[in-house]
Amino acid sequence: MRALANWVMAGRSQAALVIACAMFLALLLPPLMFVSGAALALVALRRGGGEGGLVLGFAAAGSLAIAWLLFGSPGPVLTVLPGFWLPVLLLAVVLRASVSLAVATLVAVLLGWVAVLGFHLLVDDTAAWWLQVLNASIRQALGEAGMDSDGMVAVDEILQFLAPLMTGIVAANGALSALLALLLGRGWQALLYNPGGLRREFHALRLGRWPAVVMMALLATVALAHSPFAGNLAIVAGAAYVLQGLAVVHGLVGLRGMSRVWLVALYLALLLALPQVGLGLIALALVDAWADLRARVRRPISTERRDP
Repeated sequence: MRALANWVMAGRSQAALVIACAMFLALLLPPLMFVSGAALALVALRRGGGEGGLVLGFAAAGSLAIAWLLFGSPGPVLTVLPGFWLPVLLLAVVLRASVSLAVATLVAVLLGWVAVLGFHLLVDDTAAWWLQVLNASIRQALGEAGMDSDGMVAVDEILQFLAPLMTGIVAANGALSALLALLLGRGWQALLYNPGGLRREFHALRLGRWPAVVMMALLATVALAHSPFAGNLAIVAGAAYVLQGLAVVHGLVGLRGMSRVWLVALYLALLLALPQVGLGLIALALVDAWADLRARVRRPISTERRDP
């Protein structure tokens, strides 16, 4: 990773090449999209938004040319540019100016909320729109795979449940993807110029009490009024609180000097039972908003070290 980060910082053409190539390779191996965003974030974090914008312009122009040659159309570039690259660039500029992962995370949530609001303004019945899209893709694919009628009934019930929430799910995925690319870029920056910097920043990530109040108000609105719009906003905010929950666990493991096996187990559980573990992390993050669990663990340790 150090070699790749060094190459990105060697010049505009090298950075643009990494951004564009990683984006096209992500069509075959999707996680490489984070490499594309991280390269952009690294340039913006180190050299500013102006330089990041220039590099992005070169990468976008080259990607458009390649897409026309390969596909005869702009292809994925028109989706990646506004939906991923520009948010990553904006978050990198915010992080550079604020030197706060919490501020950058909250800005990512606001971007997700803007996307949710914009989609609700453009589409009269978002649930019906998503149900049509899901039926045209998932249901058709399962039908071609030979699923029986009982199975299709169960799938229809799942799609009916998901359709009203899909706007929030997609927006949350976009916000979280941009944040993960930002974190990877910040990690590269720390690797080159500030060893251990990302670890300290991430372990200290705490969104604050007022955002937690807003999150709980959204959850209460969903529970009491059954509002799909509030549910979509809560899903986007929930992605940020999952990230804070992970930061709390990482911080506690680091403060207590515990084995990293605990972190491996956490991520495996997150992969196997995302909804349940994700809700647990959100609850942990909301408790941390008032209890500041890492500070509570840190104080006894500091006191013990001062005792003779």
